[in-house]
Amino acid sequence: MTRLAGFFLALALGQAAAKPVHVVVMDPLALPLSCSCVDGVGQRRYDRLTDYLGKVLGQPFKLTFEESLDLALRRMKSSPDFIIGKDAMVRFDAGRLKLPITPLADLTDRAGAVTQSGVFMVRTNDPAKRVADLSGRVVMLGPEEEAETHQAARAALHQAHLAKPAKLEVAGAVDSGVLALTDGEVAAAVVPEYLPLLLVGCEKVEAGSVRVLAKTQSMPGVRLFRTDSVDDALAKR
Repeated sequence: MTRLAGFFLALALGQAAAKPVHVVVMDPLALPLSCSCVDGVGQRRYDRLTDYLGKVLGQPFKLTFEESLDLALRRMKSSPDFIIGKDAMVRFDAGRLKLPITPLADLTDRAGAVTQSGVFMVRTNDPAKRVADLSGRVVMLGPEEEAETHQAARAALHQAHLAKPAKLEVAGAVDSGVLALTDGEVAAAVVPEYLPLLLVGCEKVEAGSVRVLAKTQSMPGVRLFRTDSVDDALAKR
């Protein structure tokens, strides 16, 4: 978060004091977008950051929290200055909406990492020991815009050289796979690595009912992007 503050400080200098800096936050672990049942997970306070920056710079920041860029733009009815969110998701939405964006900074997690992985989940009593054991079974991938649970999961299945291709389904939401898994609808589900802990903490999944079979390749995590609404000279500061 300190790194992000530095970038916002540099980027915001020179703008007119009365003009608010519009920021769309799509980070799934931002407090308004996530469950806060687990201490320290899903409680990122972007409001506190922008309150601090507003006092330091004498310039207001306006935050719009939404799970998708499309929903955010509908609320704002204008283009944002900056977007914070998972790399693949922001790029997917921006591409679909034909909104030019440029990455400016990577945000670190609690461990200092700037990447995220997906995990293959199975029921605790499932005999599978590795991804190759999912041969011919039903596997639910994450939504297409979730790189670590969709594209990276497809790559992991391909690299495992399954004796018989898995029957792939695609989740409509980030938590749909685990819920389908616990209901017995699929043999495995791929979800973001941070999600199982939250689902158990929020009592959506019974503790001990599922386990991690394998991890996917790491993909770029949460990033800060600029849009064309930001002046080039300002963005270079």
